Amino acid sequence: MTPLHRVPGAGPDALPTLRLAIGADRAGQEYKDALAEHLRKQPLVASVLDVGVHLRPECAYPQIAEEAARRVAEATVDRALLICHTGLGMAVAANKVSGVRAVTAHDSLSVRASVLSNNAQVLTFGAGIIGLALAKQLAEEWLTWRFDPTASAARKVQMIHDLERTGRVIPRPPSDRTRRVPMPTNRSTVPRTTAALTIPFEPAQGGWYTGAEHDAIRMAVSGSESWRTGWRGAEYVTSFEDAFAQYTGASHALALNSGGTAMEMVLRALELKPGDEVISCALNFVGPHIAVIGQGGRLVLAEPDPITLNLDLADTEQRIGPQTRAILVTHWNGASADIGRLVELAVRHPHPVHGPPVVIVDAARACGGRTPSGARVGSEGWATVFSFESKKLMTTFGQGGMVTTDDHVLAERLRGLRTYGGRAGWGTNQLLTKAQAAVGLIQLARLDEMNAARITRAHERTAALGDIPELTLPPTLDEGLHLYYRHNLLVPEAWAGRGRDELMDVLADRYGVGSIVSDPVTYLGHDLIRAHTAGQRCPRAEQLAARLLCPCLHPQMTEDEEAQVRDAVRRATADVAQLQSATATAKENG
Repeated sequence: MTPLHRVPGAGPDALPTLRLAIGADRAGQEYKDALAEHLRKQPLVASVLDVGVHLRPECAYPQIAEEAARRVAEATVDRALLICHTGLGMAVAANKVSGVRAVTAHDSLSVRASVLSNNAQVLTFGAGIIGLALAKQLAEEWLTWRFDPTASAARKVQMIHDLERTGRVIPRPPSDRTRRVPMPTNRSTVPRTTAALTIPFEPAQGGWYTGAEHDAIRMAVSGSESWRTGWRGAEYVTSFEDAFAQYTGASHALALNSGGTAMEMVLRALELKPGDEVISCALNFVGPHIAVIGQGGRLVLAEPDPITLNLDLADTEQRIGPQTRAILVTHWNGASADIGRLVELAVRHPHPVHGPPVVIVDAARACGGRTPSGARVGSEGWATVFSFESKKLMTTFGQGGMVTTDDHVLAERLRGLRTYGGRAGWGTNQLLTKAQAAVGLIQLARLDEMNAARITRAHERTAALGDIPELTLPPTLDEGLHLYYRHNLLVPEAWAGRGRDELMDVLADRYGVGSIVSDPVTYLGHDLIRAHTAGQRCPRAEQLAARLLCPCLHPQMTEDEEAQVRDAVRRATADVAQLQSATATAKENG
């Protein structure tokens, strides 16, 4: 559930839309049908899934409640609304599904508290208790309330979760650590509780600083104290760009204030027109896809390769067409994509006006890597975008970006876009600072050393976990072909979704080890992308994302911390395997 609460007077555009399930037994069927029709007209509703009883009139209310609640638990819907004669039986049944909190509410105060105080995802009404008009009003109010995980109610909800998981309430003081754990863009990608974590779900820093970076910072500061010089950083930035271009083998390197800005400006330079298509892998970070939409392109989603999880070449060829202007490929989680073959593919399918689609590369997680051709990441394709955000393989005070290209026209266009358009057109201030460039030069000089330490740590973990039959481990690649920004694990297909989530929760709750789904399918986790790509589906991407988790990995973790992660993965996998086996046996026995 999106961690927002209603702001009084806020319009529908202030909140993301919700995917709903609705269901009723025979006593509430007509009532449910009218509510479903009403909800589909609400601006805060993305979709309404009717789980019955219309298709199976023989079903009793516990069956309808279970079906709706399981969809909530599996995150295929955000909330559920259930109706029976009193609403009580539906709530009791839905509450039996792990992770689901269901309440019966027949007044505005209770509806509000069900979300803000209890984080209940399921609301039940009694068709024999309140009239349809009041039910419609309460349902509309329900849509506007969103749970706030930083509020005081969060620790009490977590106590409920502890009770469900362990059979007892664990007292949690108001200063509970969960309120201080930074959350990712998508809260559903991390364990449901974080209070027990001693290893975070992801590192807050990727590239780390040494005395050399501190010396560079001091030099930049001392050289900026005079009113005659100040913080003008052209010389530092130019030196950083020149060094980066030489490192990657590109003709040009252009520094900007973030990787997200850099991607936006590259796409802006493409001058997309309505109907122009950009193909990109559905299994991705949301940033590149939002950039395509923001710059007026039509995002076309393609499947990932089942082994590397990078953009699948064959599937891309199936989707390329006469309106394709670009192929946007991500070196996913540090694994290098084959840029040369994508360029060859683009040449075989030229646009009727613009020629071959350009290949734009997102290398935010692969700085310093090499592609299958042996080329350094950043030297192939029309443009390659790098990020120096805090978690990335090298970082410039937590933000920063770079674009490399061999296209002189594009380079000049980007120089104008980052400095108010030069003297010719639109632009704004998107410059890297002097201090960022100063530490960037040092980070770049140390990049190979830092990446080598990361690769060694990843290969050691893969070797240590290689005998766990339930887990598919990342490929062990050398020569910079994989930098292991994340250490990806895939659970068995039978565990997809619920079983994977159970493994992440067990890792966190029992063993104190965090993990993250990096990344989910973008159109399932972001409202704008979902709306823009309506009608598109990538089943392979959905299945792989439902099996994916990435336990925390960083070269600077101590040997004891790394041993804790390895032991936790082994033990937690065994715990979940036992649970899965018991569940399967119970189903077989009726």
